[in-house]
Amino acid sequence: MRSSRLLIVILLSTMCLACVVEGQPCYRKTDEHVWGNFFVKPMTDSTCFGQWFDTLLYYNYRTGDTLFSFNTEALLPYPDNVIASVSEVLMLDSLFVVSWDEGAMYRVLKMDYLDVVSEIPSALDQIPMLKNSGNPFGGPYYKLSAVNDSVFLISGRGGRIYSFLHSFDSVVCVDSMAIQGSWSALDLYRDTIVVVSSESHDARFYYVDGVGRISQSATIEIDRAVSSVYDVFLRHGNLYWTDGAFWYVLLRTPERFKLAPGIAEDWTLRETKPLFGKNLVIIVGCVNDEFWVYDQELNLLCNQSPVVSPGALASGIFGDKVFTANSGGISTWIRDTTTTSIASPSLSTRRSWIEVWPNPSSSGMITVRSDQTTTALDLYDETGRIVFRAWQAGTGVTIIPTAFLPPGIYFINAHTEEGTITERVVLLGTK
Repeated sequence: MRSSRLLIVILLSTMCLACVVEGQPCYRKTDEHVWGNFFVKPMTDSTCFGQWFDTLLYYNYRTGDTLFSFNTEALLPYPDNVIASVSEVLMLDSLFVVSWDEGAMYRVLKMDYLDVVSEIPSALDQIPMLKNSGNPFGGPYYKLSAVNDSVFLISGRGGRIYSFLHSFDSVVCVDSMAIQGSWSALDLYRDTIVVVSSESHDARFYYVDGVGRISQSATIEIDRAVSSVYDVFLRHGNLYWTDGAFWYVLLRTPERFKLAPGIAEDWTLRETKPLFGKNLVIIVGCVNDEFWVYDQELNLLCNQSPVVSPGALASGIFGDKVFTANSGGISTWIRDTTTTSIASPSLSTRRSWIEVWPNPSSSGMITVRSDQTTTALDLYDETGRIVFRAWQAGTGVTIIPTAFLPPGIYFINAHTEEGTITERVVLLGTK
């Protein structure tokens, strides 16, 4: 009798556990559609850039209206019948920094009150390798990033980072830094530069202040298993890197960056990069026409093919909304709650989110933004001790000082109407 009751209790417990494990929703195409075939970048919750042959356009993708456009052919010394593919666009007030062909060429443009876009002289003119590579078939891979509303960074040939400051119609080079020693890949993300070396097995972090000055902040050992680094991204406090066939993730531990068991196969390495949503990592396949959805540690959540093939030549993300550009134009994709694939309890019950930046941080403060009404934000260390509490009513941005804290891994608890949300943050110590 007691054995039967025990068996029933076990079965009921198992059934209850199974009830809370839901399959992860995949993606479905929306009715929103605008023109674009070589490049797409969402800028806000309703606007995006897209390239249509020799024209770069700025759309309201909810309505399909073109807000403004300009022809890039006059800006580029390319031969006939060669289309330069845009690789990045930064909007800095009325100025635009545009790069083509994986960062082999840059232009600084200005839009006047009549929405007419034209090139302006800038400090880039004195740096020939940034102004024009002279190679119409692509060049070395550079990266372009905005630190705030007035500073932007460019990684140059030979491992040099340039920072530029713009004010009204002028653009000046504020600082530059040569990356010393062996290095395999770098990333520019917000106010942080990270350089990864597979030879010396370390990650070097650099901090960029509000006026563009660059300084080294930390060097952290990485797992010895890392080799042949082709590209790297600093997101979610982790390092995502590829050896040319697979994507891996390095998780921050108190001692070093440690290789996690998660892995993502990328058949379209030179066509698209991983997309980093609020809590997800997404790879849009060009060959197999699938959305490969992973959690932050690259555990596969969903690999179900969309009903309509994305066939993405270029892709972008805003929040968790995915944009794909191909010969048919720019399409948008949202989470489809009617279809499920691989079951995972880790993120299926998480409805709200918080965003923390910079992460890792060496600036002496971190900023937290929540999409839900929060009553308090708790910052606590790895022992569970609360080191800072911020009372907050409503949504918005909260700044938490961290200069008084030692380097290490910390966690932020955001108390919301839907429950408590936890996000990990890495403090590298101040300069």
